[in-house]
Amino acid sequence: METSEQKIGRVLREEVAIASYDPRWPERFRQEREHLLACLPGDLIRRIEHFGSTAVPGLAAKPIVDILVEVTSLSETRLRIVPILEAQGYDYFWRPTHGDDGPPFYAWFIKRDPRTGARTHHVHMVEAGFAEHWDRLLFRDYLISHPDAAWEYETLKRSLAAALPTDRVAYTRGKAEFIARVTEAATRDREGETGTMVDLARMLRDEVERAQARLRAIDEAEAARDRGPGKWANKEILGHLIDSAANNHQRFVRAPSADPFVWPGYEQETWVAAHRYRQRPWSELVELWVALNRHVAQVMECVPPERLQTRCVIGGGEPVSLEWLMRDYLRHMRHHLAQIVKE
Repeated sequence: METSEQKIGRVLREEVAIASYDPRWPERFRQEREHLLACLPGDLIRRIEHFGSTAVPGLAAKPIVDILVEVTSLSETRLRIVPILEAQGYDYFWRPTHGDDGPPFYAWFIKRDPRTGARTHHVHMVEAGFAEHWDRLLFRDYLISHPDAAWEYETLKRSLAAALPTDRVAYTRGKAEFIARVTEAATRDREGETGTMVDLARMLRDEVERAQARLRAIDEAEAARDRGPGKWANKEILGHLIDSAANNHQRFVRAPSADPFVWPGYEQETWVAAHRYRQRPWSELVELWVALNRHVAQVMECVPPERLQTRCVIGGGEPVSLEWLMRDYLRHMRHHLAQIVKE
């Protein structure tokens, strides 16, 4: 019987081959996603994402679909998911994130074509807090929206595959610097630190569209659940984001017409209490939050560029530019969304 060391050695020696983009790759992801949802315990599975080069239209790649799966518990994954997939012929590895023994470890599976033995899918299972793995979605999205970066990546991969056809470790290391550099640029974009106001408005809309499906999946009881002394329920956190949208809409509309723009702050606890968000239907709050942010995004992209440096004094604080205020709005929203999703 093959030992663990022999299995790892065999896998690492398999050929690295780059293929031209195949428009069937997204459908292969969709089919595998449906298969995983059908055969694995539903209480352990959360997000399932297509990532890696096969998720970037037009990009050449190893013809292996990479799938990132959020699980609620890796210890339960090893007990309950690994036996299911191994029985179906998947290779399983308890894999380090860094090098040969660098934590955090996660569950990694290889699915193969039963006729040829060729790899068809890589399935990476991680928990929600594995930030480095989830940042790979940033890398994917950046390549989709920056064709020049995608072309540079393809050129690098073809060069490495030609030079290192049977050394997967060296091939992966050869891509590391490029991936780190692009991920850093993607992170700056995500945080709203770069780009025009049109770009910022697009990021806001994208954030809202991604979040609303996960918010709608939260049931009424969970949305109203008491999270402990001094903490808002999810309804109240989302209510605070509704208040933020309403207040910042006023700021973004009025500030371009005055310099300095002086405007009162607002007492967030008072506003949340006044609206009695915990008694409001969760679906109604989600709808309102989505609609308000679409409205805010429209205002953002309409601000004249020459007015972005308008000095804004909010609630007697230090002056900041209107541009800073708008970028901070997105940062603030992401911070509180993470509190809801994480719970």
